[in-house]
Amino acid sequence: VSVAILFLSHIVTLGTNLTTNEQLNLRRYEYFWDSQGRFRNPWNRGFCNNIYDRVFPSNALFILPDNVDALRAGCCASSNHSSCDDGNRNTMNDLEVLNNIV
Repeated sequence: VSVAILFLSHIVTLGTNLTTNEQLNLRRYEYFWDSQGRFRNPWNRGFCNNIYDRVFPSNALFILPDNVDALRAGCCASSNHSSCDDGNRNTMNDLEVLNNIV
């Protein structure tokens, strides 16, 4: 029973895209709260997408910060996603993630 509870708590942590520390200390982190005092996770992409991102991590997670400019230059000069073919569409999503991190 305790293993099942631990497993479910990890699924919830993955699904909400929080670390265990963030989950246990939510009130300590101001970036989780908007001006009206409501909880908002800026990295939440939805339960299923959060788990998918953990199981199949994006290549953007493995790019060093000094390579970000090269990645930006290499994909779709236009910010319009419709101008990207399917192969570059994931790269554009990776760029959005990088822009939020870097």
